[in-house]
Order: sequence, then structure tokens, then C-alpha cells
Amino acid sequence: DALPILVAAWCSEQAYRRARKEALPLPLVIVAMFEEAVLEDMRLGVFSPDTALLTGFLMMLWGALRFSDLQRVRVPDLEIGQGVVRGECWRTKSARGGMPFGFLTAGIRGDWGSAVATLKSHLAASDFVFQAPRGGCASFSFVLCNLRRLLMEKGHVPEKHAWNYSLHSLKVTGLSWALQVDVDPSSRRFWGHHRAKESGERMAAKYSRDDVLPALRAQLKVLRSIRAGWCPLTPQAR
Repeated sequence: DALPILVAAWCSEQAYRRARKEALPLPLVIVAMFEEAVLEDMRLGVFSPDTALLTGFLMMLWGALRFSDLQRVRVPDLEIGQGVVRGECWRTKSARGGMPFGFLTAGIRGDWGSAVATLKSHLAASDFVFQAPRGGCASFSFVLCNLRRLLMEKGHVPEKHAWNYSLHSLKVTGLSWALQVDVDPSSRRFWGHHRAKESGERMAAKYSRDDVLPALRAQLKVLRSIRAGWCPLTPQAR
């Protein structure tokens, strides 16, 4: 009598748990190509709509920001200097009272901070970063379509593979790299703007007033690893 019960338990849905589908991080070479495209435009004195899009994508990647986060940023308040950009999202998915962020612009190929400064001057009175063709706040679908287009045009990604990437891929890319180079969990949490689960950590975060520095240190470790020759792998089950 025990055999049918054993077989039934083995065949139940809970016996095998499928890997959860998550956003696919961008390969290192694509990020480098995005940077090269921005740096080349800045050398030529060109700041096209594509340059603005690519700059926004790099901001999302190195700032570990969602699309909705970057569309709630007071652009005039961005602080740019010495290879660091600091800002604040006036509202996010998990923080109604605002969320500070910061990222390094040192980059893989070179410093692209001048592109952020140019974007700031173009959007001097804006509280969003991605602009629609007619000047308003760009929609999610518009920016996603352009990400996939630029993956093909600038990153030379085949069309059938470009559809595997989403805007959330930008947020998870740096965090995936940080895990692979052993950035400590606390710094990864600050970089990813994730809430602490333990009461003691929540209290420390509340009174720290600035969660940008741990994120910058995490980014610095990732950049140094890349420049030393390390190449990230695609995480399993993505």
C-alpha cells in the first residue's frame, strides 16, 4: 500500500520546482559597446536622441535603477563631479518619500560623465530622464523598443536574441556581476536599493542618511575586477 503513495508523492507538482524566470543580465561586451558609442558621440560633439537613450541605459545599469525610478528623477538636482553622479528618485516602487542613488561614471572604456552632464543640460527643467520624441515623458514600451533596437545596432545582438532582454536587465546586470566578484551582501543590498530584513539593519539604514557610499564601493570593486581582466558569466537558470 505504501508504493502508490510513494509514486503519487514523487509525481506531484511540488516534487520538482522549476527555476524562476528572471531578467537576463547584459553581457560585458554589450555594456562596453554602449559606452563606446556614447564616448564616440561626445568626442564628435554629437548628442543625438540615441546618445541620450544610451546614457540613460548606462545610468540604469550602474545605478541599479528601474525604468520607473529613472522616470522619477529631478534632473536639475543631479550632482556630477569627480567621476560620481548623485541624485534622488522623488518616488519609487518601494519608497514614497524618495530614494537617493549614486553611480560611478569611470566606465569600462572611459569616463562617460560628460554625457550625463550634457543630458542634464538638455533636460534642465525635467523630473524624468527618458524623453519621448515630442518632448514628454517617454513610455515604457517606447524605451524598451529602443533598448532592443540599440542592442542590435550598437551591440550587434541578433534580433532573435535581443528579445530576451528587458529594461530590468539593466538593473540586474551590475548586481549579478557584484555577486560573482564577492561584493559583500550589505553593499549589494545598498546598490540594489533593497530593504533590510533584520530590524537592526533597518534601523541602521534609517539613521545612516546616505546609502550611496556602499553602492559606490561595490561598483568600484566590480570595475576594478573588469579592468584586471575578469569577465562575468551569465547566471544559471536565467
